[in-house]
Amino acid sequence: MDRRHARFLTRLTTRPVLSVFLLALSVRLFLAGVIAIVSDGTLFLDDQQYLETIRIGGGWKPPFTDQMLASSHSVTWRKGAVFYQPILLLFRLIGPYAFVAQLLPALAGAVTAGAVAKIVGPYTSSKIALCAGLLVAIYPSQVLWSSIILRDAFSWMALSLVAVTLTCWDRREDLLGFGGCTVVLAGIVVYLGGIRPTTLIVCCLALLIAVLWRATSLRIPKLALAASLLFLVPVAVEAMGLSYGMLGTDLLRAGLSGLEDQRQAASSGTGISSLGSGDSFAAGAMINDFRHLPAGLRLVLIDPLPHEMFDNSVLVIPFIENLIWYPMLVLALLGVPEVRRGGTDLAYVILVGVGSATSWALVEGNFGTAYRHRGEFVWAVAVFAALGANRIFGNGKYPSVSDDS
Repeated sequence: MDRRHARFLTRLTTRPVLSVFLLALSVRLFLAGVIAIVSDGTLFLDDQQYLETIRIGGGWKPPFTDQMLASSHSVTWRKGAVFYQPILLLFRLIGPYAFVAQLLPALAGAVTAGAVAKIVGPYTSSKIALCAGLLVAIYPSQVLWSSIILRDAFSWMALSLVAVTLTCWDRREDLLGFGGCTVVLAGIVVYLGGIRPTTLIVCCLALLIAVLWRATSLRIPKLALAASLLFLVPVAVEAMGLSYGMLGTDLLRAGLSGLEDQRQAASSGTGISSLGSGDSFAAGAMINDFRHLPAGLRLVLIDPLPHEMFDNSVLVIPFIENLIWYPMLVLALLGVPEVRRGGTDLAYVILVGVGSATSWALVEGNFGTAYRHRGEFVWAVAVFAALGANRIFGNGKYPSVSDDS
């Protein structure tokens, strides 16, 4: 039995990315199947609305008779085309079943877990890379949010694949490799623009700063590309019906004038818990947005706290997950210094992780949505947690030869 166990572990560590991907996909498909059977593939209001939108758009449900609702559906359909159309295609091929719609989020979540193992691979042992990927593969909320019909998993996937591409970018100094990575990188970023506009801007800014900070080979061409993505991608996605303006200025202007409205809307919704009353904010006052930042960071990083479970039993499960999350944060802090020895990929991961956490902290006024949006940087925390673990258990040494995964 010991030999079999050893051989099994050897197989897993030989191909950590593939091992993580297959496990993550299996877990997500299992949960997706259970949810599809017991609850028509949906658990919350958001995923119910997504499923209804796709079924209406494909003609499986009658359109809205109310003109205002019909107009809202048309706008939502046009702006979410990147998310809706692949699912609609599967519906036409297989049928408009909820489980069919759940397949793509499950795949995206599994790719994210595999991407974590790939990013960590050059900087740690294969065992630590495997553990980092497995952590994301079975992390409860990551599994849940990527087993139902939500955009979140696609956002994680795009952000993590940018990091994977940067890993290849740093190791391919020839022009052919640079050109190939450039095409892939641009495609991922444009796709992200159709999934989540605010995340697109965070991603492009993180990419530009990371290249400026850590790039060594072909630095000028890489800087030119990163700057072009920041300037031009918001223009390119105009075809998707999404207008951000140059450098995302339209998006930024709308956000800075409406952060208070977004927080109050979240707080008055049906989320798990409310941060506070709307009276604690002054609408349109930017200074209050930054005053809210510590409370917002608490929502996306720390909550729920133990005493909150007594007020709402629903918070028990997220708190139990925090018993994993808090050690991850501590290990990630230990891993942060490793960015000095890393390349553009690690610089990007820390920047996009901090940027995502900050951007969501500014707008969140409700733990339910904050908890879900935390998933956007769980993968980045897992990367640095692995680097922290490597400092403890691997004596802080990078492997002499990067693992082939």
